[in-house]
Amino acid sequence: MVDKFDVRETDTKETAAKEADTKTDAGYRSEIDGVEVDFELQYREHETDMKDIAKRVTQDYARRGNDAAKIELIQVYLKPTDFTAYYVINNSYEGKIPLF
Repeated sequence: MVDKFDVRETDTKETAAKEADTKTDAGYRSEIDGVEVDFELQYREHETDMKDIAKRVTQDYARRGNDAAKIELIQVYLKPTDFTAYYVINNSYEGKIPLF
């Protein structure tokens, strides 16, 4: 016999897993002490956020013949004066994309 509490607990876990998948699908998720964090960058008349940059970095990495599914770590250095985002994937692959 299945207890109602067990069903609710399973439903809650499934819902949390789906929400986590949705956030991961966006291409960027940062959390500090349980609080979701997002960064926006404005420079002169331009604007972008880390979700967009992470998505474009992932696309650039894949476009260059790499497997995006194997990405474990993306490090990004933003240089607004050069309008460039430099990135390192998994501590080994380096690239750059236009910042805006």
